Amino acid sequence: MNTKELQQHPYGALFPHMPEEDFKTLCMDIKTTGFSELHPIVLHEGMVLDGWHRNLACIATGITPTYVEFRAPDMANTPLEFVIQENLHRRHLDVGQRCIVGAKYLKLTLELEAGTEGVRNSGPSEKKPSQQKIDTAAEVLNVSRDSVIKAAALIKQDPEGAQEVLEGKKSLHAAKTAADAKSEAHGAAVRRIEAVLGDSWTKTVKLSSRELVKMSGLIPEEMERVKAFIESGWKLDLALGHTSVSLTPAHSFRDGFHKSMEMGNKGTFIMDAEKIRWTIVMTGEPITPKTTK
Repeated sequence: MNTKELQQHPYGALFPHMPEEDFKTLCMDIKTTGFSELHPIVLHEGMVLDGWHRNLACIATGITPTYVEFRAPDMANTPLEFVIQENLHRRHLDVGQRCIVGAKYLKLTLELEAGTEGVRNSGPSEKKPSQQKIDTAAEVLNVSRDSVIKAAALIKQDPEGAQEVLEGKKSLHAAKTAADAKSEAHGAAVRRIEAVLGDSWTKTVKLSSRELVKMSGLIPEEMERVKAFIESGWKLDLALGHTSVSLTPAHSFRDGFHKSMEMGNKGTFIMDAEKIRWTIVMTGEPITPKTTK
């Protein structure tokens, strides 16, 4: 089989990717000594089950590796068990990394029970794990069951933070503490904003958690001022940087254009007419209004 790019099997993605420097070393080693026939790349369902980085290194160096198909029970009872046993022996993972792997192992176990289609579904499993399955995941990864539960909660709460733990950049405790604080700040921000702008208002707009926290620090009058801009799709920083101009129904469009030119020939006007909200945006090169003598 020729060396080619293959998708990584979901089971193979349980473990962290190799750091860039280590990958460069692997490429140099394969280029210098060749591909080891003792450690072939294992495939399953047309994807790389084990040997993902070695396959990429062979592609990068033009070396042809050896591929074999996963065989049960010769290699292991299941592909998932094979990946776990191979990587735990090969890698030196800290406790936090093993906890994240344990939580991902638990999720994949539930999806495997639901059928092979569930394994490929990136969405979260609706089925809750039994105490026995949590205990099994903890035993396989040699961590406590409470740590597996904490890791599973972190994956759902803050996927980016969980990935940092998996890559060894942050401890599980630090990542979970930060995620809890972020969730608490988000909830408090939503409550403060909706106390001013009405229940469920934050669900009707596209603001990030960071923007909501920032907006919650505004005085009520400023929240009211930027409300219409946010509802029209503006980002918070743009809305805050915009200078509002008060125009009443008595003002003509000419007044609006003059105000726009005074602001650098840029302006956004939001008005309600015939029960429809209109957003009028005027942009252009800054000009100076001509005065009539």
